[in-house]
Amino acid sequence: MSKFTPGKWIYYPPSENDVREGLTDCNIFSVQGRIGHFIGTISTEEYARLVAAAPEMYEALETLLDELPIIAGDSRHDALALAIYEAQKLLARIDGDSNVEKKEPEP
Repeated sequence: MSKFTPGKWIYYPPSENDVREGLTDCNIFSVQGRIGHFIGTISTEEYARLVAAAPEMYEALETLLDELPIIAGDSRHDALALAIYEAQKLLARIDGDSNVEKKEPEP
């Protein structure tokens, strides 16, 4: 698994006072137990929700790929094999693999 900031990530939308002062950024935190660690700010709540969910999405995708067998040589599963390949490329890119675009799906 990639080396994310540990803990569940959460976001906080701006408070009413922040909005009155013209501040609209959402804050992202990593939470471990009762301790929160500031990750950064995001300009919209929609993006903040997406970023806060990133570690859980990564873990879910990684688990799915570990559980799905690739059925080689069976044309009925070409779309599934391609989807798995694209997901593997995405995880490799997230993990910093600079050769990710050079890899080919297995036949």
